[in-house]
Amino acid sequence: MNCIQWKGYKNACGYGVYPSHRKNQLAHRVIWRILNGIIPKGLCILHRCDNPSCINPKHLFLGTQTDNMRDASKKKRFDTKGEKNGRAILTKRKVKQIKKLLKEGGKVYQIARKYNVNWSVIENIKLKRRWRHL
Repeated sequence: MNCIQWKGYKNACGYGVYPSHRKNQLAHRVIWRILNGIIPKGLCILHRCDNPSCINPKHLFLGTQTDNMRDASKKKRFDTKGEKNGRAILTKRKVKQIKKLLKEGGKVYQIARKYNVNWSVIENIKLKRRWRHL
């Protein structure tokens, strides 16, 4: 069965948010409670489909935080290199340009200014601390 997408507000991580007068709640947790009752202390509601905005009850299951991390690792959600990393400032194309400029003898601070980033971003690329997969 296909995902059922939450149509309302979603948080920065893509999870549906159910508005409440007390405290906003994650929509998939609200759905679970409506259909299954209280969520036992220490347990999470996980998604089989790996779609945070899905509220299809058939896609939801109980698990521990450890189960959640194992599931995320198995689904390669931790493979956050380059642009897949939500905190990435640069694109793959720009990093290739930066690497070319560095190879040609460009100065770190000048390249940083050109790409509107802190000099440490360019330094980390130069020293292969970041974007080393390119």
